[in-house]
Amino acid sequence: MWILTVRSPTTEPRVYMLKPGLLRIGRDDSNDIIMGDNMISRNHAELHVDSSGHHITITDLGSTNGTYVNHHLLPPSKPFLLRIDDSLRIGFFEMHIGMKPDDAQPDIASESLCITDATILESLDQHAILLYEIINKLNTVFNIQTALDEIATLMQRSLGVEKCGIFLPNQFKDFTGLNFPTTYAIRAIQQREAIFIPKFTVNNGDEISQSAKILQIHSLLCVPAISNEQVLGLIYLYNTTANKRVLDKNDLYMAVAVAHLAALTLERVNLCEKIQEQERVHQLIKRFLPPSDAYRILDGYLKTGYLPEISEQTATILFADIADSTHLAEKLGPKRFGAILNRYYQDMTNIVFTYGGMIDKYLGDGVMAVFGISDKQTNIEKQAVQAGLQMLERLEKHYGNEGSPITIGVSVNTGQVMAGYVVTQERVELTVLGDTVNVAARLEAMARPNRLLVGPLTHHAIQGYFRTKGVGLVTIRGRNEPPRIVEGRLFYFILYPLL
Repeated sequence: MWILTVRSPTTEPRVYMLKPGLLRIGRDDSNDIIMGDNMISRNHAELHVDSSGHHITITDLGSTNGTYVNHHLLPPSKPFLLRIDDSLRIGFFEMHIGMKPDDAQPDIASESLCITDATILESLDQHAILLYEIINKLNTVFNIQTALDEIATLMQRSLGVEKCGIFLPNQFKDFTGLNFPTTYAIRAIQQREAIFIPKFTVNNGDEISQSAKILQIHSLLCVPAISNEQVLGLIYLYNTTANKRVLDKNDLYMAVAVAHLAALTLERVNLCEKIQEQERVHQLIKRFLPPSDAYRILDGYLKTGYLPEISEQTATILFADIADSTHLAEKLGPKRFGAILNRYYQDMTNIVFTYGGMIDKYLGDGVMAVFGISDKQTNIEKQAVQAGLQMLERLEKHYGNEGSPITIGVSVNTGQVMAGYVVTQERVELTVLGDTVNVAARLEAMARPNRLLVGPLTHHAIQGYFRTKGVGLVTIRGRNEPPRIVEGRLFYFILYPLL
């Protein structure tokens, strides 16, 4: 007996048994096969099966948008003889001509279809109308999970199956836990081929996996989504109800076509997410790195996918903090003090960047900068001290008319630190830890008003560049041995370069 399978992007497949006689197709409710689509005429076409049941023809009834068989437009009012596996299109409905399987024939063992460019082209060619709707939906998807859910829904509806799953590579090891037989999935992935079992029961014996028997699978399709020789995902679907429509090779090619679109979608979404991640990291690292270093760090991230991890390094730490900021805020008012603070942050950050430093963090009324963890930096102690001197100079020149004295303390200390980047889903942070940082923070508190104090290793490195004055041993809370500290002697105790 002839059968006609009708598909559309919005409904499950319908199967019609074609007995001898005439069947009308159209939009009007009086037709035998009703298709609710404005592109279809009220009385669009008719199928005729002869009395012997051996021949079937289709005739276009002068429809507005025509009837297509195997992509060819039929002339109106002329019967066309159909054959098994012919494809018809009327509006947004696709139809496939087939024969009802002999109920007495044995159940079919698994078949496979190698996924090649030729296979994909043939699959796309056979299902252009259904794929048109799928493409429109998938083109708007920019989230992996949304893409997977959208593809699964489209597949489940278009093929009329009970169970459909779209899996990513990180899920390939847990098909059993997801209630999908592992045997066919691994074979599809490893051999890059579509696995097709149109109808099978436990009577098929050893060809059926144990999990398929347990799940009582009746019909199955398993198709890898491949792009650039890489399996990006796996489309897996099956029916367990015996009275469900038996999957056929037309469904197989449909699944191959959708798998190809799924691969392209996953590739596009992955690329978009990668670009968004790169932009997110770039915007975050620009907060504490000068532009040249930000691009260098980003370039390394693009090549490896990682930012430099926390490791032991030699670095120079700079602290600059406004003295008695709480009293100053009360006196100036929150609005005016906030404006001063914003300008102060911008000025101090620009100075740090000018001398090749990085902003580790903003401290409410100050900044912490680090010099030396960039592999292109030299003379880091000198650079840090020059940055500190310019901070003091800028404060003297541009912050003297605020209605209240604004003073800061600046400290520079060199030594071993643990430095690197901490990356989470929401943020990227430069982290610098260690005794060197703690000493620098304590020195900054001693450097007010408007003084610059440096630690012993920094002092040793800048000899010959700056004239300094020894402060002597100072007590640092939390340290057993006090460090020897030096400071400048001219212009508010500012260090100055030797002429």
